[in-house]
Amino acid sequence: MIVPRDWLDSELQVLYSQLGDGDELTVAQVAASLNRPESTIRDWLDSGRLTGAYKRGRVWRVPRAALEQRRLGRAPADEPARLNAWRRVRSIRT
Repeated sequence: MIVPRDWLDSELQVLYSQLGDGDELTVAQVAASLNRPESTIRDWLDSGRLTGAYKRGRVWRVPRAALEQRRLGRAPADEPARLNAWRRVRSIRT
């Protein structure tokens, strides 16, 4: 029996995302959790903003610890400060 590779890959990705390890999340799960588009999450992953994330085949996996760090607003130490963060602090003080 011959199975198209594209179909098999898509079925495996769906299966992996449903099974997921308890400590790891997919891009879709992270995007839903942070209320961000999947493209933004992929940009963060490509730039290394979610520490500890890795690719398993074609699928990104994000440890829950990295997600919690991002949710609490703790950026990695080597990430430069962003102007939006400064504006937020300034608006709170005034």
